[in-house]
Amino acid sequence: MLKLYASPGACSLASHIVLEEAGLPYALQVVDARAGVDHLQRIGKAGLLEHDVAGEGAGARTGVELQHGPPPGRGAPRGRSMLKLYASPGACSLASHIVLEEAGLPYALQVVDARAGETRTEAYARINPLQRVPALDTGEGVLTETVAILTWLAERASPRLLPEPGGLEHARAHEWMALLSATLHPSFRMVFRAERFARTPEGVEEVRGAALETLLDLLQMIDGRLAGQTFALGRDYSVCDPYLFVFYTWARRAPVAPVCPPLLNWEAHARRVYDRSAVRRAMEQEGLSPL
Repeated sequence: MLKLYASPGACSLASHIVLEEAGLPYALQVVDARAGVDHLQRIGKAGLLEHDVAGEGAGARTGVELQHGPPPGRGAPRGRSMLKLYASPGACSLASHIVLEEAGLPYALQVVDARAGETRTEAYARINPLQRVPALDTGEGVLTETVAILTWLAERASPRLLPEPGGLEHARAHEWMALLSATLHPSFRMVFRAERFARTPEGVEEVRGAALETLLDLLQMIDGRLAGQTFALGRDYSVCDPYLFVFYTWARRAPVAPVCPPLLNWEAHARRVYDRSAVRRAMEQEGLSPL
């Protein structure tokens, strides 16, 4: 029987509703987040995570569109327009860039330097109203948000870069991506961009300090989850791995790196990911330093 751990009125309500809609037998375990139990400890005890911002590049050519074709013998599917990825060097969009290289699909890369304010222009707002990267023009419409783009690309790669739908491993992949997108990325944002969340210098430092504590806990939790794993899902490489790789590179930056304990499992994972030629090509195209 399924068992859902949920807090009243929290985002878990969506999962609770879907369980009711599906008509599946389940048990509901209420875990009240408002009662003050530490979030990470609670997740660990419940077992929900058991196998449960800045871009920084040097030398990428801003505003330049680079064309990329498939490897010899692999052509674009008939009737499909060339894809166009909008990315900022070293940002979370690097994951989508890597997966495009892995998939061997023909695409154009449009470098949009977030640090130079290029995502804040009216022209880019017409591409993505949230004025963030990545954005992927599929020829049928523009996709935004990393998880959506990675999923869309994974299903078109050969071989697929996600497990087949319907199984636990497919859900596990989305669990990884949701953790990175909805929990880890915002923690990095509050450390790197603390000035967006406070109005005084004292407030900025208070936000950054508190966010850094949370971030370090998250980094160590993820490092533990990668113990004994070749890749995020075990032996098979998936879109989760380049996404994890991006955040490992962020953890090597100040002010995180000087206070971050060793992430030995994650470092070994990042080295395996970096050994892939698609990863090296994407980093070179964005003007990023080698790992």
